[in-house]
Amino acid sequence: MKKSNFRPNSQEFVLLSVEGYKKLANIDSSCKNLYWTTDINTEIPIKYNLNDDKGLVSVTPKTLPQCLVENVKTHRDWPSMHAEVAKDEWTLWTWGDVWKISFNFAKSLLAFGVTHRSAVNIIGYNHPMWIFAFYGTIIADNVAVGVYMTSTPPACEYVADHSSCELVVCEDLKQAEKYLSIIDKLPKIKGIVIWSIPKFETRPHSLVMGWEEFLSLGSQVQEDSVRYVEILHDRMEKQVPGMCCNIVYTSGTTGNPKGVMLTHDTMYFMSNKYLKSWDTEGLVDGKERVVSYLPLSHSAAQTYDIGFNYVGKVQLYFARPCALQGSLVDTLKHAKPTIFWAAPRVWEKLELKLKEKAPKSPTLVQKLPSWDKESYPVQVHQASSKTSEYLSANFTDVRDMQCEIGLEESKILMVTSAPMKTSTLEFFKSIDLPVMNVYGMSECNGPETSGKPSRFAEGSVGFPIEDTHIKIDTRNKTAGGLENEGEICFRGRNNFIGYLNNEEKTRETLDSNGYIHSGDIGTFEDDGFVRITGRIKELIITAGGENIAPVLIEDSFKNICPIVSNMMAVGDGKKYLTALITLKVEIDTTNGKNLPTKNLTLFVKTFLEEELGVTGVVTTEDAIKNKKVMEYLQKMVEKNNKMAASRAQTIKKFRLLPTDFSFEGGELTPTLKLRRGPTLDKYAEVIDEMYIDQDMTSKI
Repeated sequence: MKKSNFRPNSQEFVLLSVEGYKKLANIDSSCKNLYWTTDINTEIPIKYNLNDDKGLVSVTPKTLPQCLVENVKTHRDWPSMHAEVAKDEWTLWTWGDVWKISFNFAKSLLAFGVTHRSAVNIIGYNHPMWIFAFYGTIIADNVAVGVYMTSTPPACEYVADHSSCELVVCEDLKQAEKYLSIIDKLPKIKGIVIWSIPKFETRPHSLVMGWEEFLSLGSQVQEDSVRYVEILHDRMEKQVPGMCCNIVYTSGTTGNPKGVMLTHDTMYFMSNKYLKSWDTEGLVDGKERVVSYLPLSHSAAQTYDIGFNYVGKVQLYFARPCALQGSLVDTLKHAKPTIFWAAPRVWEKLELKLKEKAPKSPTLVQKLPSWDKESYPVQVHQASSKTSEYLSANFTDVRDMQCEIGLEESKILMVTSAPMKTSTLEFFKSIDLPVMNVYGMSECNGPETSGKPSRFAEGSVGFPIEDTHIKIDTRNKTAGGLENEGEICFRGRNNFIGYLNNEEKTRETLDSNGYIHSGDIGTFEDDGFVRITGRIKELIITAGGENIAPVLIEDSFKNICPIVSNMMAVGDGKKYLTALITLKVEIDTTNGKNLPTKNLTLFVKTFLEEELGVTGVVTTEDAIKNKKVMEYLQKMVEKNNKMAASRAQTIKKFRLLPTDFSFEGGELTPTLKLRRGPTLDKYAEVIDEMYIDQDMTSKI
């Protein structure tokens, strides 16, 4: 095991230059074991940034157990987590409770015989038990692995096998059955714990046990219990910040997911720096509130929910499992979060909820389409838009709207995972809820750039997190791109240390100088903000050899065409671009899924009637057959084409699909990113039909 220059229980550490460390540790040109590893048991040295005036480390490294112990000492009776155990009946867990349950989980891991440093897989909807299992696993110096609750049995099998999982913690029997159906292929698994069931009278399988049944294992025999406590304290004492404690499996758009290895320091540094960057915004230690509802298996939730919780003592309020099916606002109204983050789809749903109430309450919302944009700075938003005469005249309405979605006490609002339409950003700014774009990836433990409510540029993704570094590799460009445009590369203590057991992909992502190559194309603006302009792997290379970033075309179109849900530009190897378009539809949430129907949303039907004079169009199939609707879409495509940087970036043809994209349909990842390859395959016939003329011409 490689030795680091820092120990968590020591006040001394040795500073070495990178070249000095290479020489001392005999590091080769690939910088393996300096910047990266693929071995879960290899410690990577921490690269510090010093405070210029005092020569001190900007963030002193800590392990997760250290943070939990400190929280118990300083905030034992302070609320840490809140969950709705029955409708409108909330229970809270203090930091004393969190430590006790998590430590008992760790003791039970020892009693159950889970091998030291092996993995524990956790699958289920966001819940305190999810986090207790996460904390308890790391207290015992095992490795925590979150699994998307939407994973199929083959996906569960891959993650369990790849991570060497010995224990699975599930929300319910439905999730447990996924593993039981493939248990013969997973000989390392010793048990499956279900947190929603305290104890089984009759077990459905010998490997299955209830939550309380498992937690009692570590205390059944007094002598053993004392010994387990000693072992755990010894393990916590020996844990080091530069060692992997958590693996995030990327959802991926192609192939098997990669296991992103994160260290104690990776996680602590990012959450610490992120929270400290907002100190000037008046955040108070232990008094901030976050609503937890997006998958805890995702790196963003592990920063904003888990990281903020144990690093900043931010209180977590857990939403109901049906949060994205309509109940999220109920939780927001109860929790009144001071920090709230969401993917673009969630912000769009909140926007739609407010707009659909407009006919019943003729207030500010109805006036928003004609709001005076000159009242708002379009480059850098300064703190608050209350200075606008428009908002001043309607302040009561604005407050009512904020309360309607539970965000009246918010201080920090973020959009993550994908770009959000400018129109949606402008909508929330107009009601004094400025939303910041945040950019990052699992490999940097979530965010890499962000803004502050007092300083952010619209259209950008903010500026680098303090004590991290971004460079632009100008070797990769897009057609018509800026001179200083290129691949965004970043490094810092928030970097992952490698993909588990995958040296080829690790070398592709991490270079010999410790930079993560993001695959995203972007540029630095004069004011220091970062702007994303495309993605290398998603670039369309036309038959004429032009590199085109489809995301820019798609986002631009969605900004000017409010009834559209998704657009995918197509044209790799072709003479011209085409597009697949979907409309906003109602979602069928039965059986816990989010299946798009063919029924248009109320907003779309109202828009068609009021703006186009179209009545009787209630489904996507109606829309496809309606001449006025198709003419409107054609007009919007032409309008978007006029804003293109070159003729090669214009859409020549499009097809309106009868079904919206979704995770269940295979077009989107669990975090709602577009899966271009599978979508191309799924709609191959539709796409081919748009290129018949081109193919015929090429044969002449």
